[in-house]
Amino acid sequence: MTDAAAVDAADRGTLEVRTKAIRTLVEQAALETPGTVAHRAGLARLTGQGRTTVEMHGRSARVTTDVACVWPCAVTQVAVEVRDRIRELAARYSGVHISSVDVTVHVVAPGDTDQPRRRVE
Repeated sequence: MTDAAAVDAADRGTLEVRTKAIRTLVEQAALETPGTVAHRAGLARLTGQGRTTVEMHGRSARVTTDVACVWPCAVTQVAVEVRDRIRELAARYSGVHISSVDVTVHVVAPGDTDQPRRRVE
């Protein structure tokens, strides 16, 4: 039995982060950003597909994502906060450097979100 601390770091192996894992982290980070809401329109609502793409290049990634916010909102501020949160959380949880994040903000009407509705009995 070998002590893990005695093994040289270069001989310990590698970690492979899948594109799907990064996409999941990005989507969760975007949804957890204050001001964003869950919303899928058209075909995405039927297929369950989000609007996030991740292009991996070694240990870095380029991200493009769409988010929704309820009007009225500070669109620029939401986009900046989503971008910063994606960069921070993806790096923290995956070790992948996010080289760029393109965020498109869609504004939706107050009653047009996928947020669960409260039921009062």
